[in-house]
Amino acid sequence: MVEQTADFDRAHLQKPMRQSLAESFANLREAGAQICINYPETDPEYGALIKSVYDEIALHTAPFKSQISWYATHIFIASPGTITPYHTDRVINFLMHLHGPKRVKLWDKNVMSQSEIERLFGS
Repeated sequence: MVEQTADFDRAHLQKPMRQSLAESFANLREAGAQICINYPETDPEYGALIKSVYDEIALHTAPFKSQISWYATHIFIASPGTITPYHTDRVINFLMHLHGPKRVKLWDKNVMSQSEIERLFGS
């Protein structure tokens, strides 16, 4: 399990997988796993599905459509009770939670110093 104070960008290196991806999915409730699938839209099998989800979201965000020039998908799948380490996303997000309870804490920019913000967005 990754702690809330872990370095979000390096957590996968600091806490390597103890089991295979297939085992993590098969035992997701007990695995204590956090799985990230980056850019599934580049896969021919999933690309059409991801695009259809994006198109559905775009229908409801029409006033902003002209400002959206690209999208990238990251799918996070986590065992119950896992905590995502504190982090600041570098892009605007759409959060879609599919199952079970979820508690999300959002922080304002005053949590990080100006130099931390510059380091984050400069990397």
